Amino acid sequence: MRLRKRTRRKIQHLPMIAISLITLAIIKIISHDIQIALRMFTRPSLVQTKPDTFLKDTNVAPNYGENFDAPYEYVLQHSPVYSKHIGARSSDISHEQGNAKIIQAEIALKPDFGNHRFYEDAVFTVANTMRFKDVVFFVRTLQKSGFEGDIVLSVNLDKPTNVTDFEENLDRQNLEKFLKSNAENGGNVVVYNGVIRSDETDETFSHQMNVTKDYAYLRGLYKVRNGNAVFEDERIPRSIGVARFELFWVWSQQYSPESRILLVDGHDTFFQKAGEDGIGSRHSCTHANTTKSYQLHIYEENNKGMKHRLNKIQNKTMLLFAYKNRAVMGFVYNENVLTPASTHGHQRAVDAYLRAMVKHFDITQCAYYRCEWAFHNYLFYTGALWSTPGIDEIIPHMQGTGAVNSVRLDVPLNESKIYDPRHHIVFNRPMGDGFHPSWAVHQYQEDIELAAYIEGQKDDMLKDLDYSKVPILKPAPVFDRKYKDCVIAIKPTHGAHRHAQDAIFSMIKAKDFDKVAWFIVSARKVGFEGDIVLHTPKLELVSKRISDFLKDQSKYNNVVIYEDCIRSNESKWILHHAYAEIGSEKIVNDRRPPRAKAVVSIDLFKIWIEQYDESSLIMVLDGEHAYFQSNPFDMKVCLAFELYTQTLVYREVNMETLAERDENMYAAFQTIFSAKDLEYFQDTEIITPHALFGHAKIMRMLLIGMANSFDKHLCYSYGCDFAVLNDLILNHRMTAVEASIMYKVIRRKARKGIISPIKDKHEFDRNTLKIKDGDKGKASPVILNYKNAIDPHHTEFFAKRLEELLQKSEAKNV
Repeated sequence: MRLRKRTRRKIQHLPMIAISLITLAIIKIISHDIQIALRMFTRPSLVQTKPDTFLKDTNVAPNYGENFDAPYEYVLQHSPVYSKHIGARSSDISHEQGNAKIIQAEIALKPDFGNHRFYEDAVFTVANTMRFKDVVFFVRTLQKSGFEGDIVLSVNLDKPTNVTDFEENLDRQNLEKFLKSNAENGGNVVVYNGVIRSDETDETFSHQMNVTKDYAYLRGLYKVRNGNAVFEDERIPRSIGVARFELFWVWSQQYSPESRILLVDGHDTFFQKAGEDGIGSRHSCTHANTTKSYQLHIYEENNKGMKHRLNKIQNKTMLLFAYKNRAVMGFVYNENVLTPASTHGHQRAVDAYLRAMVKHFDITQCAYYRCEWAFHNYLFYTGALWSTPGIDEIIPHMQGTGAVNSVRLDVPLNESKIYDPRHHIVFNRPMGDGFHPSWAVHQYQEDIELAAYIEGQKDDMLKDLDYSKVPILKPAPVFDRKYKDCVIAIKPTHGAHRHAQDAIFSMIKAKDFDKVAWFIVSARKVGFEGDIVLHTPKLELVSKRISDFLKDQSKYNNVVIYEDCIRSNESKWILHHAYAEIGSEKIVNDRRPPRAKAVVSIDLFKIWIEQYDESSLIMVLDGEHAYFQSNPFDMKVCLAFELYTQTLVYREVNMETLAERDENMYAAFQTIFSAKDLEYFQDTEIITPHALFGHAKIMRMLLIGMANSFDKHLCYSYGCDFAVLNDLILNHRMTAVEASIMYKVIRRKARKGIISPIKDKHEFDRNTLKIKDGDKGKASPVILNYKNAIDPHHTEFFAKRLEELLQKSEAKNV
């Protein structure tokens, strides 16, 4: 009886739980965070039984958790070479098992121009039916949006038999010239010509053909493994929309699992600058910062007026034709249409998705125009994709959110809030933080005004087209202009850098044991396992306790020590014996004038950062005034190269009040900033160079930019590090960063970031003995000037706590 009562009680709570969830979703929607609400209630769930109810015994039930075969397996199994061994020479046979010859397949297809870069991101599109100026506009806007990955295209450069039009032939020749110029000499375009062929004429598919009626096959995709024999396409002729997914799969095999790949319909798509994040950057996810979840992003069709529901446009999505059972429509009844025209994600997830799409063509043999829509929607709504190995997370996007904005039903755009007709910018829908420009704009041709503007832009772009210039792939900034003829000669005196690790950089005086110990041991206590790189005076000149401690930490805890590399030169400082001439290895003296120690430290940090992978997270910190409450390196940033900066703690310290507080530093700001800028930024809080955090790639650019700015303005005195940093960030002078979606700069106010400078005792929580973030109410990961927050009666606690940590550290070392 008790068991029954408990069961009934649980059932009684279910309506309340359901009402609470619905209420939460409504609140989310009201607060503009529609995307979160969508993801909470978008079907299917990871554990799903409804498809089985609808599709049981119908021969269309999905196979959950299926690891779909590589697409060449179907070709291999249906090939006469496989079934009869006809035409297979001994060199074409991969291996033998007993007396039976076993033939295997592999990818044979290679690009006509350009090369895939394994560790880059990529955008895939089929441009066979696009005009010359359409291809140019697609490529150029994508490049100018800040995308630095590969642009992979299928095109037609062959002369069709019946085309004699002079302009048509000229466009084809110019297209080849344009693609070659963007594929060679460091370009980022990869071109495949003649792969998609007309089944009727055997010519390359081109824009003279009808995509709704003409059928295609794919040529030269696969060959016998370790042999030369190329397989014919054994699949039935199909629409180009269906065929492209197999070609996309072949391309996807050229990239790393963490590469971001966008599959997009390029016909009516262009790209804008300053899109929110694009599809992210693979490079921020190498080594220590590997992605935790391989994601697939899919998009809804524009559903304005509830017009794009699967039950209302059954013929267009071909679901009934493909799966031949109304049970499918019974399950997806009234669901929003998902478009296969724009899908992106990590390569590992995209690979699994493409395998599934090709497999469902093989299962259904649905070859007609728009059959790919049936596969795409079926795989999602039945839950088959959710359980496919390789896909950890599927993120469905409402129309107008995410990387791709399909604007079709929002026309006319000039009557919509998502369009700025004056500057011709299309925005994503506001998601709680205002409007942001869309990265990719799809279906723009549906809007008369925008389409006319874009056509004009295309014509202007062709007029200014210079085949000798590729506006992409800016070279990395020169490491140090003063030492172009030199190599780095300086080496650590204790410890060694680990290239694939994260790192903390700090200058320490090594006079106060407690400060040094708190810094290092607290970092290790919270779980930081990367390198701690220090510049110190000669250890023989510091106390034995500090010297022994640092040497032990170097030996056991990956502390890297550089002794006495920054030396006094009268009242200023120089970098000692850091470089040597190439070839002779002769040591070169510092080529910059004596300068403030903080300015010299930027040159040293610039040398250290060369020892780390571009995806490593680097923290530049005033170590002797810092301790760790949690591990900021656990954030595993994996979307873009990010740089976090912090303002000084005193709210009243800004450009206007700096002159009164610190006239020497203000003199440095006057050297770097114009009078107009000082007035413009008079209320702006000052960013500190003693609390920087971010990926090594963007941190390297910052440090190089600071060094170059010191030289440009001849600013080497006290305060120049502050002035130059603020100029670079506030005036957006890191041009490579500003132009690319691969980078993101975040400016945090004091007590609202990863590193929190503090100023007084009131910020210290006496109950938890931690300092909390002023924004989130959580303990700040790293505290600067922590002694400002310690009441005298807490000093004893900290001393005791330090002693405990040191004892644990010493025990671990032993």
